[in-house]
Amino acid sequence: MRLGQYRANLANAIALGTAYRVNFILGLFNVFVPLGLYLLLWSAVFAGGQGMIAGYSLSAMLSYYLVSRWLGSLVQWETDWTMWSHIRDGGLSAYLIRPMNYLAHRAVDAAGQALPAAVVTLLAVAGFGLYLGDRVVVPGDAWTWAAFFASVALAYLLSALLSFLRAVGAFWFSETGWVAYLDRLLITFLAGQLVPLELFPAPLRAVAQWLPFRGMIYLPAQIFLGRVANVGAELALQAAWALMIGVCLHVLWGRGLRLSPAAGG
Repeated sequence: MRLGQYRANLANAIALGTAYRVNFILGLFNVFVPLGLYLLLWSAVFAGGQGMIAGYSLSAMLSYYLVSRWLGSLVQWETDWTMWSHIRDGGLSAYLIRPMNYLAHRAVDAAGQALPAAVVTLLAVAGFGLYLGDRVVVPGDAWTWAAFFASVALAYLLSALLSFLRAVGAFWFSETGWVAYLDRLLITFLAGQLVPLELFPAPLRAVAQWLPFRGMIYLPAQIFLGRVANVGAELALQAAWALMIGVCLHVLWGRGLRLSPAAGG
């Protein structure tokens, strides 16, 4: 599949993501209202006399939530539902006979549909950040910004690979919807989108530190706030998780295709 075809696929996906205007407007509402409510909540908590909570000042907590909200819009992939349908209903065969990589096609399509929501969320976060002014923490050096965006790229890759891995289960299981729902719950909670991992009970925090989900939201947010001592090691760990999940995906995808009638298995 040539680069021009990928660009055309991305453009079509972006158009689809913004085609349903009512849903898009409701999506805007879904971004601004939770942001405002959470910021009010944390402001009220700290106004009660709490100077620091789990090592976070009010500025750090507000900044963490703004960044994590934007990261959440990037890592909540929906492509596994489409892949599951293609595998279970036999639609996969129509893609396998084309001169293209199916997984690359799904990645570009999902990215294009998610991009409008990510941009809207970024604008909302930036707007709240400007409103809060010096009450938010912003990196003050180019190295931190570079490390943050590198971590965001790895977080995005992790989310894509995990989404594909969920969908590949359709080769063996007739229903994988419960896996997708469970995974979204884990991402929302164990990745640190709702609250930082420091607020978890100690046993749960210890478990979360060893799972790949923390690399999708919590870690990039921590790098943004300048709270990571060894950034290089953390980025290497993110990359290692992506590599391991990618290898698992490659093996399972190959085995699934050999089993699938759509691929001649």
